Formats: sequence, structure tokens, C-alpha cells
Amino acid sequence: MSRLALYFFGTPRIELDGVPVSLSHNKAVAFLAYLSLTRQHHTRLALAALLWPDYDPANARRELRRIMWVVNKQLGPEWLALDHQAVSLPLQPDLWLDVAQFRELLVECKQHGHPVTAVCPACLEPLTQAVALAQGELLAGFTLPDSPDFDIWQTFETESLQRELFGALERLVQLLAQGGADTIEQAITYARHWLALDPLHEPAQRQLMQLYAWSGQSAAALQQYKRWVDLLDQELGLSPAAETTALFEAIKTNRLPPPPGPTASPPVVTSASIAPPAARPLPHNLPPQSTPFIGREAALDNLQQRLNDPAVRLITIVGPGGIGKTRLALALAMRHLEPAAGSGASFPDGIYFIALAPLSSADIIAQTIAAEIALPLTSTQEPAAQLLTYLRHRRMLLILDNFEHVLSGTSLVSDLLQTAAGVKVVATSRERLNLANEILWPISGLNFAELPGVEEALGYEAVRLFVQCARRVRPDFVLHAEDLPHLERLLQGVWGMPLAIELAATWLNMLSVAEIAAELSHNLDFLDANMRDMPERHRSMRAVFDHSWRLLSVEEQQVLRRLSVFKGGFRRDAAEAVAGANLRILSRLLNKSLLRRSTKGHYDLHELIRQFAAERLHTEIQEEPSTRDRHSHYYLTLLQLCEPALTSRRQIETLAELNAEIDNLRTAWYWTVDRQQVDLMRRAAWSLWYFYELRNYSQEGEAALRRAGEMVQALRVSLGATSPEQERAKLAGALGELQAHQAFFSLRQGHQSQTKALFESSISLLRPLQEPAMLAHALAHYGAFYWNIGQFDQAADCLTESLEISRAFMHPWQLAIFTSFMGVVVHEQGKY
Repeated sequence: MSRLALYFFGTPRIELDGVPVSLSHNKAVAFLAYLSLTRQHHTRLALAALLWPDYDPANARRELRRIMWVVNKQLGPEWLALDHQAVSLPLQPDLWLDVAQFRELLVECKQHGHPVTAVCPACLEPLTQAVALAQGELLAGFTLPDSPDFDIWQTFETESLQRELFGALERLVQLLAQGGADTIEQAITYARHWLALDPLHEPAQRQLMQLYAWSGQSAAALQQYKRWVDLLDQELGLSPAAETTALFEAIKTNRLPPPPGPTASPPVVTSASIAPPAARPLPHNLPPQSTPFIGREAALDNLQQRLNDPAVRLITIVGPGGIGKTRLALALAMRHLEPAAGSGASFPDGIYFIALAPLSSADIIAQTIAAEIALPLTSTQEPAAQLLTYLRHRRMLLILDNFEHVLSGTSLVSDLLQTAAGVKVVATSRERLNLANEILWPISGLNFAELPGVEEALGYEAVRLFVQCARRVRPDFVLHAEDLPHLERLLQGVWGMPLAIELAATWLNMLSVAEIAAELSHNLDFLDANMRDMPERHRSMRAVFDHSWRLLSVEEQQVLRRLSVFKGGFRRDAAEAVAGANLRILSRLLNKSLLRRSTKGHYDLHELIRQFAAERLHTEIQEEPSTRDRHSHYYLTLLQLCEPALTSRRQIETLAELNAEIDNLRTAWYWTVDRQQVDLMRRAAWSLWYFYELRNYSQEGEAALRRAGEMVQALRVSLGATSPEQERAKLAGALGELQAHQAFFSLRQGHQSQTKALFESSISLLRPLQEPAMLAHALAHYGAFYWNIGQFDQAADCLTESLEISRAFMHPWQLAIFTSFMGVVVHEQGKY
């Protein structure tokens, strides 16, 4: 028998005998998840109502039967237990579920004879395995927008699993802390994982502080307390509990008791036994920041770790303008100023911020650095030579900010790193420096996701930044539940870009969150501000983009504006076909932080960059329509070429490939409709219909085909009866096909009168033409319509005619489908 593995922690994943299986319907995934996690029988009526609440009972049960057929077809019939009334997914030795395994491991710990909250050495292995299984939230990123009851169930199940995971992490940390020096680092790792999932849990904060101190990292423990104070104040406006403050004081004065457990702890060195020498202030010129730094804690931790690595000399933080590169670099530098960071030993000669944005030429970089580090220059030697001589034996950190427009000066950085072994450089740039041993650190927008509630929303960095900025212009601002969908739309529109969030929030003294989101959707110049303490290049998103645009070559500008026609990303071959973007140009735009590349080989533009580039394209009167024509031709031809694969064994892979391009397919289809390109549109129509059918996108499919049909009908009217017969026949055939496809989706949605009218019009248009394949298609689905309303004789008549036409030419796959329709109808007629 086959082995079925269901992974529902994180993004849903299904494997059959170790081979990934992609179910073609979200409802099929939801159906499997609900059955496997509830572990009980469910009536068909209840399942249909859960997954299709807006359908009438008959249509909902029909959709359920269809989903069960999909599951049985793709996984095999041995897994579902079906009868006329109920459905279940019985436990079997060959059925493995990660959530069930997770819970079984936790149950195993409860059988060790100690209280549930206690631990013993035998708990270590099951707890470790359980935590390893919980890779992400339940069904991460998965939702059924048209099934609120399923989403509610998913939310409760997610919260339940999170509580169980937090408990497992707490006990695992407790157990590892008792193991002494051998396991204390593991305990720290799990404690940080715990806090990453539940950052506002104060006992976890205390636990991590203790672990740092017990492992000899008192500086990190004190730093953790300061982060907790800031987080608590920003999020809740509260102070730490007395217990947490007492722990901080105990660590600070070396009075923390040793860890519990069998392993003897090293003697504690108290402040009475040794007094640290007074530390001299670390030289620096870091500009004070008027607002606290929000988010990117993990990035800061990782950057600090890399910076502390002796082998790392140059880190370049790269990203588009306004993404927060400068603030991240300054936050990293500020960490090294704090006594807890122990940076005096790393950079005793100082930490210096060098602003390169005002420079008009790379030739004066050396003079600029010299001025910031207070190095007097003489006229007897080149400034660069004097700088290198001075830094040769120094141990210093230089923050070189906004390097992108003085990239010709990278040779100075290279010389500096070769000459001064004790100097490290953190650069910020929209483009990499392309130096040997450069560590690239790309950053994107602050994190956010769906915002189900205010408390959950405040766990996301982008939301916290918006609230902080909002309170600068409206001190009484409170985020309400009714704001969340509008804030989510706003954050999606700017991809979490910090500068855009800050600029949007400045309007809260005049507009609501909903009004800001609406304004942003159609007016990019809305994102500006006149704050005097903000650099001029950052006072509007247009200024940010214009600065990046001026740094591009003419060829790069042309390609970037053409790439703006893509929606939802694109592949390299598409970029070359549509925008003339070869690999060299793509690489240059990627290096300039104007493109991003995913692990799956897709490229995409930040949405704001795409919109600004689209404005540039719109000013090119001839270039815009020709670029959009190439885009439509590429994607609708792709649809046409996928037609054979959609009815073959490659159906699942082909669906996945097309689904990844769905935004481009939509854009291409509607552009072609608007341009009245009937021939191109019709070549892609069948594949578009079948793609929407397989994905169960009935409403979207019906709308796309209705719009196309209306265009063709308007063309027929405008041409009139005096137009050439060949042209009239072409338009009649196109309209007949579009109406047949539209009728199919209308049937799916239960619109009986509209469905009947569309099928009758389609068939009347197709009969006089040499369109046998499409006529057979329309007749077969018209038969399905009659079967659906219980008129089996009419259904049989339509299907009989369809099969008679089909047998002469039809593709075997379609003939099989139509024959199966006929079999169902004959069965309903009682003609066994």
C-alpha cells in the first residue's frame, strides 16, 4: 500500500510515497485538513455547508462530490471512508500527519510520571522532535475567503497548537538549562525561538536573560532586558514586572544564583571581589535619532554576529530607496556603543558615520571621511594616502551611507581594507559595491501579513511602525479593528517600505486610515511630507524614485519602464520577449535593488517602483502600446501552448506554472479584449476557460469571458451586415465560443436562466459555421445544464448530438469526458 504524508505545519504539503502531490483546488486541501485534524466522521451535508456556505444545498453537495473525486483521483481511493451520508479519513499505519505526530510526542511526555508542567531527562527527545515538527503556523498562508466557518476553525486550531508549542518550548528550555555548560547554548537557541513566536511573553524574556547570564554572556542578558523595556513601552505602554527588573539588577551586580540541576555551576564572581576599570567613552559621531528603531531584531542580531566575525571586513546593506538601510546601519552601530555590546575591544578608535549623499563626486570621499574622523589633512600629500596612513594601525568601524551614486570610489574602500587590518566597513547602497569578500545584506519591507485582530496586528513590524508614526502627528491615535483591512491594503500597496509607511502616517491629522489607503491606491504623489528633519531626497516617494532613475543608463531606463507592464513577477524569458531585457540588464537592475529574484527564478518589481516606472512608460506614446501588445502576445500564446498539457499527465505541473503567472494572464487577457484582438484572444480562450475551471475560479472566469463576449458583440454591431462574410463568420464563431465558456461558469454559479440563454445563443451561432469541435463542446455542457435541472431527456438529446459530432474528430480526452456525461444521464433515466 502507498504511504501518505500530510504536512500542515507551515505551508500545506502532501506527499504520496515521498513524491509531492499538488491538489488543484484549495477546497481539496481544506477538506483533507479538516478531516485529518478533527479525526471524526462528518456528514456530507455538514461538510458541504462548511466549505460552500453561499451555495444552495444541492450545488454545495455537488461541489463536495467533485472535491472527493479530485482527492481520490490524485491520492488513490484507499484513504477516504465514504458512504451515502458521511465522510472520514480513518487512521491507518500508512497515513502520517505532522500535527498528530506532534501531539503524540507531547502525550508521551505526560506518561513519565511527573506533573504536566515538569520535565525529566526522558522528555528531552520527544520534546525536541515535537518542536522540530512545528515548522510554522498551521496551514500558513492558507485561507478560504468564501468559507468564514472554516477560517474560524483554522484560527482556533492554530491558537491551540501555538499554546501547545509554547508549553513544549518552555519545558525544553527548562530541561536544557539544567544540563549545565554542555546544553546551555541549546537552551538559548530554543528560548530565542520561543520569543520569536511569542515576543510579549515576559517569563520567556526572563528565561532568556537568565540563560545568557548563566552562559557567561551577561552583556547580552542586559541588552535583552533593554530590548524588552523598549518593546513593552512601544507595544503596550507598560513597564517590566518587578520580577524582571529584579533579575536585571541581579545580573548587573553579579548576584544571580547558579542554574538548577545536577551540574555544578562555576563560582559566581561578585562585584565585591573585582571592580571593572572605568571605561573611556567610545569616540563616535553617530547622529541621534528622534524616533526609536522598529523591528528587524533578527537582522540586527545576525548583522552583529557577522560584524563580530574576524573574517568579515565589509558588509553592504542593499535595498531600494526608502527601505530603511540607513536606520538599520545606524541601529547596528548604536548597539556597538552600548557597554553591553563589548565593542570597546573591537573598535576602540571609534565608530563613524560618513554621509555620502551630499557628495557630487567620488573624488572627495577621502576628504569626507577625514573630516568626520577629525583627521587634519595637509597639502603635501594626496588625501587618500594620508587617510590610509592614519588608519593603518587603527581599529575603527566606518558606516559609509548612500554609496550608490559614488560607486567609482570603491577603489578607496578596497585600498582601505587592504591597508588597515583593524578597520571594518558597513556600507549602505542601492547597488552592491562588487568588491572581493563583500558580504551582501539585502533587505526588503517590514513584515506584515493578514491582520485578524489588533493584538495580532501589533506583532508585525510594519504595523508597529505605522502606529509609532501616527502618534507623532496624532498623540491620541489608537488602532481599531475597523482600521485593519484598510491598513493591510496600505501596507500591501507599499510592500512594508518604512519610508512609505512614515509618509502615509503623516496624513492622519487630516484623514482616516481608510481614506489614506484609498488615496494611495490612485495617487502616488500623495506620499510626500515637508518635515524639516527629513532629507530632501526622502520627503516623497517620487523623489526617492527620481534619484534612482537618474542613476540608470538610457538602456536600463528603457527596460525598467517596459518591465512595469508585468504583474505579479515574471521569468527571464518573458522579460526578454516583452521588454528586451537580457541577462546582463536584469543583473544590473538586480544589483541596483530595482528588481528582486525569488528562489524559484521569478523576478519582480517593488510595487511602488513598478507604478513609478509605469508612469514613465505612459509618457512614451508608441512604446507603451507596443510593449503591452508584446506582453499580451507572450502570455496568451503561453496559454495556447499549454492546451495539450492541461489534458495530459502534466496537468498538475502545468496548472501550477499557469497559476504562478495568473496576474500576468489576467492583464494580458483584458488588454487583448480592450485592443479588440479577436484572433489572439480566441486562440487562448479554451485554455483560459479550462484553467479557470480546474482552479474553480467560476466568478472570475465568467467575468473575463463575459467582458470578451461583450466586446465581440459590439464589434459585430459596429461592422453590420454589410461587412465581408468571412469577417462576420469569424466574429460569430468567436462569440459562440466565448458564450459557451461563459455559460459553463454561469451554470456553476446556479444562474439557470442566464445559462440557458447563453447556451442557446452559442449553439445558434456555431451551427451554421465550420466549428464542429466547439459546437460539440457547447452541446455537451448544455446537456450537463439539463442534467443539473433534472431534465434528463433534453440532456440526452444534447449529449447524443455532441457525441455524434465528436466521434469524427474529437480529442480522445474530450470524447471520454462527454461519454461519461452521457453515462450519468442514461443512469438517471434508469436505462441500465
